[in-house]
Amino acid sequence: MKILRAASVFLCIFFCFFVCSSHATDTLRPGQYLTRYETLVSDGGVFELGFFYSPTKSVEGYLGIWLKNDKKRRPVWVANRDDHLMDPYALLYINPQGMVISDNRNSPFFFTYGATATTNRTRARILDSGNLILMEGGKTVWQSFDNLVDTFLPGMKIGMVSITNAQLKPMFLLSWRSAHDPTRGFLGLSLDKSTTQVDVWHDDGKEKPIGHWDGHEFKFVFKTQSDNYNFSYVLNSKERYLTFNNKESSVYSWFALASDGKIQEFMMVGQKISVVSHSVCGDCWLVSSRDRKLLLVIKVVVPLTFSILMLILFLYCLWRKHNSLGIYRFYIGRTDSVKLLLSQLSSDDSGSSSPVVELGKTKDHALPMLSFSCIVASTNNFSVANKLGEGGYGPVYKGNLLQHDIAVKRLSKRSGQGLAEFKNEVQLISQLQHRNLVKILGCCIQREEKILIYEYMSNKSLDSFIFDPIKRRQLNWRQRIHIIEGIAQGLLYLHKYSRLRIIHRDLKTSNILLDAYMNPKISDFGLARILSGNECGAETKRIVGTFGYMSPEYVLQGLLSTKSDVFSFGVIVLEIMSGMKNATFYESDYSLNLLGHAWNLWISGRCEEMIDPTLADSSSRDGLVLCIQVGLLCVQDCAEDRPTMSEVVSMLSTEGASLPKPKQPMYSNLMSEVDKALRSGVPSENLLTYSSIVAR
Repeated sequence: MKILRAASVFLCIFFCFFVCSSHATDTLRPGQYLTRYETLVSDGGVFELGFFYSPTKSVEGYLGIWLKNDKKRRPVWVANRDDHLMDPYALLYINPQGMVISDNRNSPFFFTYGATATTNRTRARILDSGNLILMEGGKTVWQSFDNLVDTFLPGMKIGMVSITNAQLKPMFLLSWRSAHDPTRGFLGLSLDKSTTQVDVWHDDGKEKPIGHWDGHEFKFVFKTQSDNYNFSYVLNSKERYLTFNNKESSVYSWFALASDGKIQEFMMVGQKISVVSHSVCGDCWLVSSRDRKLLLVIKVVVPLTFSILMLILFLYCLWRKHNSLGIYRFYIGRTDSVKLLLSQLSSDDSGSSSPVVELGKTKDHALPMLSFSCIVASTNNFSVANKLGEGGYGPVYKGNLLQHDIAVKRLSKRSGQGLAEFKNEVQLISQLQHRNLVKILGCCIQREEKILIYEYMSNKSLDSFIFDPIKRRQLNWRQRIHIIEGIAQGLLYLHKYSRLRIIHRDLKTSNILLDAYMNPKISDFGLARILSGNECGAETKRIVGTFGYMSPEYVLQGLLSTKSDVFSFGVIVLEIMSGMKNATFYESDYSLNLLGHAWNLWISGRCEEMIDPTLADSSSRDGLVLCIQVGLLCVQDCAEDRPTMSEVVSMLSTEGASLPKPKQPMYSNLMSEVDKALRSGVPSENLLTYSSIVAR
């Protein structure tokens, strides 16, 4: 009997322990991990933090916060909206750099830049307000309320907010790209910079007010479903912002900016949530909305159409295989396929066409070989009217295959380095996939003809905008920041996250292409260099690149590293901000190029004088200074002083962060002397890729 009683007591204690240990917690500490199947729940059970996956793309995962009682789990905040996870093995944890999200690729994403976890007293906690905070002891070092997404919760602030004693940060909402895609959309909601009006705006410059503060209360332009809002407008020497809370604690109300530009008003009473959508613009967002829907259709239709096109071309090649033109059929995506193609190129010295080569079924990232006759037909026999431009490799033409535009890059017979570029580009870009890298669709080898086929970029290259006095007006402040961030993300992928560690070696504005939505795409990998896994740099006697974008250690010593690309990126940032060319900027009194000019303005506190005049009314001084400072940090003379692209991405994503002071780019003074000797007082407009062999 005593034994049975003891066993009962033991089972009771075990059950209580199990229940307590399995109870949801609101806190994450160093050494603990939050997986896909676990969540943090705020102390009062109001909000829940966890991973969610796109209903349309189940492999795209995000870390988000939603209301515990919301059966639809609609996120009110997303940590990694622009850097989704690629597999279901999601983890959230704390390390010395802050809060980290990672997946099975071991590619950590830090979303609390500037907040470090130095002791075991550090912890992350989800509050009943919906605010995720990172605390060091009793001090909050980071919070999600300082990093808004698309939702305006009670307690959040919109305007210019002081996040530390020395840092001011603009707080505004940015919509989702679509109803199921939390990527940054094209619509924003912010407090007007000079009035108490709150506006919804589009990237194309359109804006509409949703209401204003009249000195006593906030008045909406539409009728709200509830009067449960108690708004406050704060204005002092440090801050200017609008915030609100709920009048009744039993009713929880909040707002969200939808991807179609409507203001969604949510109200939760008990466990029931209602939502009303308010239109502030009628059909004025209609064009933009159609564009987004068109983009969604393109993402689905184009790959399917292209697959059908490739099948048709494959059958056509079978039919024409005995034709005198000769047809090649390769599928490039695996190492053995690339080696076979490159050996085919190396042995093709006779000028005759090679036999048809079969490599079996199409592999992942397959790169089809197209017939020369198809390319001739698509470009109207390489007509002058179809010519888009010309670079070191050769001319580029616009073509059309089955109602789809393509860009055709043809090896020039006068190019001494074109064949090497062709081999390099085929080997590299067929294995690279990133939204900020241009896609190669296929290639063609026909006797002496070596042709590459790319996706067509309707807005051509970045230099055609920023250096054109008329077209540069189309690039507003937000678009330029978007372009800078996109280039940085593309370089970060090349340097750190791609299959191969790659140095581009010829990064410049003419090699940054812009699609129809002004998304930047890095192109032209003919001069790129691959680094092995344990290799951090290389040395070369063949100095290739473009004058004005090459780093000093590369030009003078032949030393090559990822910091060489960082230098080129810094030059591009300064050119985007100023609208001036580094290689052509000239002042006869001081013999300064753009780098020296930027430095002089920086040390004299006159950065505003460098800004492109077309941005005078649309840019913020803090954002301007941040970009110029990042640009100057990237063009420092010593490679070790320059930041990595990981650090650059973090700097750009946190406005107002404390950044190191740049050192004087002495290389700019050296290049000024070279400029003076070469130009004799006349600015040069030659931006072609420079190639030479330097004996050292």
